[in-house]
Amino acid sequence: MSTGTFNNSSCNNLQTVSFNTGGIKSKFKELKYFIEEKQPDIIVLQETHLNPGDKLTVPNYTTYRSDRLTHRAGGAVLIESSINPHPTPASTSTFENTAVSIDLPNNNSFTISSPGRIDTQDRNNLFDFALKGIAVGDFNAKHPAWSQGRSNNNGSISHNHIANNNLVLLAPL
Repeated sequence: MSTGTFNNSSCNNLQTVSFNTGGIKSKFKELKYFIEEKQPDIIVLQETHLNPGDKLTVPNYTTYRSDRLTHRAGGAVLIESSINPHPTPASTSTFENTAVSIDLPNNNSFTISSPGRIDTQDRNNLFDFALKGIAVGDFNAKHPAWSQGRSNNNGSISHNHIANNNLVLLAPL
C-alpha cells in the first residue's frame, strides 16, 4: 500500500491510500485492519477483480466502483463519509476510470481519478487533468526513480511528465 497526505491548502490535509489489491476479496480483512489503524480519508483500490454483483462495503466510507466484466481488473475509490464526494463521469469512454469529485470546506474542490490501462493519448489527457486533480492508479509504469529494474515506456512517459510539471508521485516502496 502507498500512503500520502495531500497537505496543500486546496486538498485540506487529506490522507490518501493507494492499494493494488490483486483481488480485494482475499485482502479485505487486511484492508479493514489498515483502515481501523490509519483511518485514511481516501482509499483508491486497483485490480479489485469484482463483478457488479459483488459487495464492497466499508463502514463510514462511500464507495465508487468500476468493475470489468472481461479480464481481471476493476477499481474503486472509497471516501470517508464526512467528506462531500460526488461521482464524476469519465472524460473518455476509451478506458476504465473511477473518478470522484470532492468539495472541500474552503470552497475548493478537486477530482481524484483512478484509471485502468490506457493508451498514450489517453495517458497524456489524464496527466493534463492531473494538473487540476489527483490521478491515482496502477499505470504499469516502471522507472528507476520509483522501482527497481529497468524503465518501460509507461515509466519514461510518466517520469518525464511528473518532472516537467512539478507533480508528486506516490508509489509503493
